[in-house]
Parts: sequence; C-alpha cells; structure tokens
Amino acid sequence: MTTVMLILPEWLIIDSQQTPLRNHGVRILDDKIVDVAANDELSCQYPDDSAVHAQDQVLSPGFVNTHTH
Repeated sequence: MTTVMLILPEWLIIDSQQTPLRNHGVRILDDKIVDVAANDELSCQYPDDSAVHAQDQVLSPGFVNTHTH
C-alpha cells in the first residue's frame, strides 16, 4: 500500500546554506520527498492527501552528531 502525506509546517529548513522558507512544506510518497512547495500550493495541488498541519513548527533534515572522542 502506498503512503502519501503532506507535512505543512510554518518553517521549512532545506539545508544550512539556504534561508528557511516560511509556510512551505513537503509531499511524501512512501519514504521519499517528492515535492516541496508553499503550503497553500501543496494543499491545492493534492487535496486528497492526508495532511499534518504543523503550525508554529519547523520541519528540518535529521541532524547527525558525528562528534566522537
């Protein structure tokens, strides 16, 4: 079964070199991000997808602490 989901945060961090995007989110198909756009655009383009409305939240890449001793 295919899993499709929108995550619609207030802020989206794509990487450390780019300014965070306000009111932008992602569309996930199974385990991959397949679209990045403004929250309103994602909601209009994919009205049948389940959505996580994450107001006042930040969506960012996973951080890996590679600090070792």
